[in-house]
Amino acid sequence: MSQIVQPILVPVIDSIPEGAINYANMLSDAYQKPILLLNINKALASDLEKMDYEVFALYDRLIEAIRSAVERFDPIMVVFERKRSVFKTWNQLSACRDLRIPYWFVPLEYEIKKPSRIALPVSFLVEDREKATWGRSFSRYFDSSFKVLKPRDKGNRAGENVIYIADFFDKNNISYDIIQSKKSSYKINKDALSALSQEVEVVVITASREYGLDDYILGPKELHLIRKTSLPLMLVNPRADLYILCGD
Repeated sequence: MSQIVQPILVPVIDSIPEGAINYANMLSDAYQKPILLLNINKALASDLEKMDYEVFALYDRLIEAIRSAVERFDPIMVVFERKRSVFKTWNQLSACRDLRIPYWFVPLEYEIKKPSRIALPVSFLVEDREKATWGRSFSRYFDSSFKVLKPRDKGNRAGENVIYIADFFDKNNISYDIIQSKKSSYKINKDALSALSQEVEVVVITASREYGLDDYILGPKELHLIRKTSLPLMLVNPRADLYILCGD
């Protein structure tokens, strides 16, 4: 156990997340990283022992368990199975607020597909430029192409972010298309899911920078996106010190 370095972390909360494990297997094959099951449910310990995966058991709150696992094993990403319960999805999101690594939400029943086509909705947030670097990672490991969705904003910041991503992709010979959305930055993620759901296998979302009062009452934008889509979502926190895989 102590020799596991930079795994793909799959939290086990109230049941064995077979969908998330299957998706993590696909990512593991590409990135050549091991899978580590993070078990916070003592009742599932015996079932997990029968599976051919390393298990780190920490029977604590999810946020504390993830924090400990990240500190000890330095994972490259976290893969969740989407929960039916709003409260449980909210709990998953809250546990990832401080992560420097991306975290995935995989639908309960999803036919595993490699992320060969990926949607990158771009807003006015400067942090959205970080999606370009993860785009290079996907291009390298999955030969992915990208749909860069540009919002219809009055200001120039979103347009400058799109130019930055396009320049980055051009320099790295990455295939992409820029698509003009009819929506503003505030609805660009939702538009990506509705307009591109049949054209891509993954959507990369920037999580909320801060939670306001409405977010605590109604849930943040990402909570509703996770629950409404049939696609896997990869979330990236808006911070300047994001972790990027070596070589990318």
